[in-house]
Amino acid sequence: LLTAAVTLSTWKDALNDQRKVFAAYSDAVREQVFARIKTGDEMITSLGTLVNSATHVDADQFRLFSEELLRRHPYLLSTSYLPRIPGDQRRGFERTRYEAGFPGFAVTDRSGGDYRVAPARAQYFPLLFIEPFEPLSVSMIGFDVLADTRLAPSAQLAIDSAQPGAADPQLIEGRVWGYWLFSPVYAGKGVPASTEERRQSVNALVALRINAEQLLAESLARRPLAARLSMIPARGEPSLKLAASHDFDAASVNRSASVLTQSSDINSGNQRFRLDLQQAVSWRDINYLPVIAVFL
Repeated sequence: LLTAAVTLSTWKDALNDQRKVFAAYSDAVREQVFARIKTGDEMITSLGTLVNSATHVDADQFRLFSEELLRRHPYLLSTSYLPRIPGDQRRGFERTRYEAGFPGFAVTDRSGGDYRVAPARAQYFPLLFIEPFEPLSVSMIGFDVLADTRLAPSAQLAIDSAQPGAADPQLIEGRVWGYWLFSPVYAGKGVPASTEERRQSVNALVALRINAEQLLAESLARRPLAARLSMIPARGEPSLKLAASHDFDAASVNRSASVLTQSSDINSGNQRFRLDLQQAVSWRDINYLPVIAVFL
């Protein structure tokens, strides 16, 4: 009985010690995730300020500004500029791009991985600039995001709310899980008061594509935790998985002596995320010296 009591006491002490370490690690990871999400808001706001401060958005200026953001933040996949084009100005806009050296330019819709010439609409938000400008992104030039069912709700929410709006998670370029983040640029210096005024005065959208897998990996920074990051849709549906470490809910975790867990919501503007963290505690984590001492 004495041995059992000492073993139980030792196990409780070890578990309490692990809980303290886990709490410290968890708080640090949560702060890192929150900081990176907030930095995304700050990056897209600064990009919008750049666009709004220029009488004419220059491709070279946009590229230089974007290159600095991309260099400093590895989880940032791309930056984009999407001007608003009224339907009756579309042909003139396409002709201007043709004369600027883009002979195949057209406003397009996307279906799967294919891009097709868009039908007539009241307005368009075609992707005009994207950085980095690489072979994978060339086909996206001219793509009207407000015609894309996966992106339009978040882009429209950004316009209506005057805050960054995140689209549902998706596989980006067929290689990483992440999400698009949109922010509006309005005519003039101030933000229109009403939703209708915002829809009438929006001049453009700026967009980021975020690598959620990289964001989570950077936030963990080799801490011995398993993690899952999910997005909570604004429309009230269940959370959508963005990224997870390979050992989250792994069989080895579920077979451990105990599993410490923490879940927390992270809110930033129109964006809501959930961070779930785990740490397995095994029998090897117990200091058995007090138990051995009972027999001595």
